[in-house]
Amino acid sequence: MSTLITTCPECSKIHETHIDAVSTRCPNCGHEYRIWDDGAIADDPDVDYGGAFDGHTVTSDADPGL
Repeated sequence: MSTLITTCPECSKIHETHIDAVSTRCPNCGHEYRIWDDGAIADDPDVDYGGAFDGHTVTSDADPGL
């Protein structure tokens, strides 16, 4: 039996399901979701991690030791 590893969009718990499954229910929180639904989790295309680049030096708010 082939399995698919998937992550629940509600609680971020990773679990296994059948490779041919279209939807699954999270064993942790009970949330049922479509596995291949690309719109379930929207990525923010304009993520701002803070910091600056002056052409020579990078400073980072997220990692001050950079």
